[in-house]
Amino acid sequence: ANAKKIALLAAGVAFQRFLTDLENQQEVLAGISDIIMDAYGIESALLRAEKLVSRGRGEHASEVTAVFARDAMGRIENLARAVLAASGEGDALRTQLAFLRRFTKYEPANTVALRRRIAGRLTAAEKYVV
Repeated sequence: ANAKKIALLAAGVAFQRFLTDLENQQEVLAGISDIIMDAYGIESALLRAEKLVSRGRGEHASEVTAVFARDAMGRIENLARAVLAASGEGDALRTQLAFLRRFTKYEPANTVALRRRIAGRLTAAEKYVV
């Protein structure tokens, strides 16, 4: 949900700044597009993991989803900062970054340990399994 809010924040700020010239701001549009793709990826991974868990086959899917979501939120935050910086300045930018900080708070996860468990299962199975 926060990834979607960040996408809306970045798109809204960029639109307010550039209006009809937004189509010429390729770097800004690319950043917004990447944010939206990662938000979609997080939601898709979460829904897929929930579906597998409900069928009794998703004991490892939640770990893979947690690692992906943490990595994606880091990318989203960096991209949003770049879009906001390109679209604002001064007090307005500081206010927008304060909003961004509210949306980028999430529970930390030990992704090193999660990655090791995931890699251990893949190595033991000698194939890609989730």
